[in-house]
Amino acid sequence: MVLQDLNNKSSLQSYRHFKLHSFRENYTNDVSNFRGIQLKFKARCGALELESLIEKWGKSDGMCKLCKNGKETVCHFMFHCCTLNDIRMQVFQCLESKLINTEYAHVWHSFCASSTVHKLNMCVGEFAYMYGEDIGVCFDQLCKVYLTSAWDERQRLLSSARN
Repeated sequence: MVLQDLNNKSSLQSYRHFKLHSFRENYTNDVSNFRGIQLKFKARCGALELESLIEKWGKSDGMCKLCKNGKETVCHFMFHCCTLNDIRMQVFQCLESKLINTEYAHVWHSFCASSTVHKLNMCVGEFAYMYGEDIGVCFDQLCKVYLTSAWDERQRLLSSARN
């Protein structure tokens, strides 16, 4: 198989949605948060073990077990699950502070005014790199922090609910 054939694989449709350039993975450049890289990869390719994925296997109704208020998709996990609000607020306050303190307030305001899908592309995808390398790295690092913190909290809460 030629590497370009990967662009045509239907199983990678979700992953391609988040990419600007084939075969370039900016989020893997900094391996200081390897677990964050793993979770971001799973989120990008639709393999994060959320209830919406488990529903495809016929073993769940797809509803969020944390807030019980919607399908647990990547968008829900990243932006809507009220159980994860504290973690989300800490990370997004840090993002806001970094952008405003580095004179990129316009990026923060654009992010806030964006649709959920665009926000997902900024955090999980590579769209933040369109504002420059520094902005892309900032979104990337904070997305990984959110993913690891929120995923750990999700696992902890689900585990304690089972016991």
